[in-house]
Amino acid sequence: MSTLRSALALCCALLLVACGKSASVGNDVGPSPVPKNQYQMANGCYALQSVASNQFLQRQADGGYQLSAAALESATPFFMKPTGLGDYLFYTEDERFAAANGAAVTTVDAPAEETVWTVAPQGEDYSVYSAAADKYLGADATLVADAAESQFRFVPASQCAQFPELTTDVDGVTFKGTRSDGSVAGFADVHVHWSSTNFLGGAQHGSPYHRFGVEHAVGDCGGTHGPSGVADVLGAAYGGDVDGHANEGYPEFVDWPGAHALTHEGMYYKWVERAYKAGLRIMVNDLVENRVLCQLVKTVDTVNPLGEQGGPGVLCNEMETVHEQIDFMQRLQDYIDAQSGGPGQGWMRIVGSPAEAREVIAEGKLAVVLGVEISHLFNCQVNYNLPLASLPLGPLEGALSGSNNPGEQESELSESFHAYGQDRLDDRLEQTLGTANEKSCTEPGIQAQLDELWDKG
Repeated sequence: MSTLRSALALCCALLLVACGKSASVGNDVGPSPVPKNQYQMANGCYALQSVASNQFLQRQADGGYQLSAAALESATPFFMKPTGLGDYLFYTEDERFAAANGAAVTTVDAPAEETVWTVAPQGEDYSVYSAAADKYLGADATLVADAAESQFRFVPASQCAQFPELTTDVDGVTFKGTRSDGSVAGFADVHVHWSSTNFLGGAQHGSPYHRFGVEHAVGDCGGTHGPSGVADVLGAAYGGDVDGHANEGYPEFVDWPGAHALTHEGMYYKWVERAYKAGLRIMVNDLVENRVLCQLVKTVDTVNPLGEQGGPGVLCNEMETVHEQIDFMQRLQDYIDAQSGGPGQGWMRIVGSPAEAREVIAEGKLAVVLGVEISHLFNCQVNYNLPLASLPLGPLEGALSGSNNPGEQESELSESFHAYGQDRLDDRLEQTLGTANEKSCTEPGIQAQLDELWDKG
């Protein structure tokens, strides 16, 4: 019965996700607080005031900037969209971006490295730094080398443009705390691939987040799959997408996301946030790769000019992908923290033990467990013509049992094309693609690989 309740709850949450709005809601940025640190400007509306002159930053007719406004009402208001912890896009009221340009600040139409600004404490105020220019915003509104010349206040303002973003369309505050017996409540999603952005050599389009926003995370898929999805080989083979699909992503979302759209992002972070607000409290995210299918995509992309994310540079090494996806999950957690006001302020935490998961859930947050689902764990490969019963399990068993480090808490050897599960598909595909070999798990260093993986997680 509890399993049925969990399943019903998950279905309801997925329906709620599907009902979320797909566009931002106009210029309705609410009142912003006076920031107490460099993270609290997140998704707020502010003007920059020089500490040295008390003048406000004001955009000029040519798109440049001067510290020429004596009053807040004349200042240029910026919507502060975090790209990471302490890093921001300064989004203007006409939906453009303040950018570093040589020794000056100008205005451009699209986000780029030049539009990312790092805000850091400078005494009781803040410095504003451009990594692209390797310079600071100075007291005369030019870019200077000395951080001491960059001292600004972020003053709450109004009339900011709303940065494009999906909404959860949820009112109220989700639950936290424990039951009377000390247990935690919520439902679980025990098998997801939230980190599979680089899965299968770039066959998947989209990402759970992008530091430049939703338009870059789940925008048009034509650059990945070609016009009408003609280059989406795996989507056609595994999702039945034989007649192609509409490319439109945000904000139209004509043919994707959906249960059938296997090669498109289906877990943008705002959609997951909606499920979390509906009661999702623990998620098992399996770090995933399949070398054979990745090699297939890579092979196709060598003759397909539309294969922007794949091609011969893709290595298709499953353990390398696992490490990349661990890093991705940490960056995703940091990004959500940045949107929420600073380190630890986000609604999800990566956990390493049941006790830590219960603590996170009691705080009213989503506990994310990292698992592994690959065919070639620790680079153990298929041994052709070797009976399954005679495969060398000793080194693998020793590695799995010899560490007490709490890293990835779950592992599945059920992916296709491997020597340690019963789900082996046709070996000839590996041989045809040139990926077959005789390397086994008997080589030294497996314990070291496990320890590295655990420490990284």
